[in-house]
Amino acid sequence: MLSVNQAKQRTLGAMLAEWWRTWRQQRTALAELENCSSEVKRVAHDLALTPGELRVIAAKRPDAADLLPHRLAALDLDPRTLAVTEGVVLRDLQRLCTICESKGRCARDLADDTLSSDWRDYCPNAETLKSLVNETEEKKHPPFRQPATAWTRLQAMG
Repeated sequence: MLSVNQAKQRTLGAMLAEWWRTWRQQRTALAELENCSSEVKRVAHDLALTPGELRVIAAKRPDAADLLPHRLAALDLDPRTLAVTEGVVLRDLQRLCTICESKGRCARDLADDTLSSDWRDYCPNAETLKSLVNETEEKKHPPFRQPATAWTRLQAMG
């Protein structure tokens, strides 16, 4: 039977091994990008990124934007609908989420499950998300407009 210390050491060892594998994969991906500089420029251009931004994103883990669907759900925004109606905006949200330095704080806020607005202070997508929420609310509840009367039509004619 393993002692508690041995179990902790194995867990620590497994964590270090996983970190090492991830680091090596990222380094390999970056080295591949460096060997294809003209191709990198073309791909970056196709994605509306600079080559530097593409390299930064390539160095991140594949799950780097996994918190975005949770944030969208917390705001009652559907990623599938956004992919169809606001595809470019959704890709930009993913890009910024990928390079965000506040993932731990974001994960804690989402796990807290309260509708705190603290995330607006650190989230690089805050303004865009606010606009999308406002746009969605306006579609659900359009502002009331007075029907045009003969007088307003005459005024519009000049």
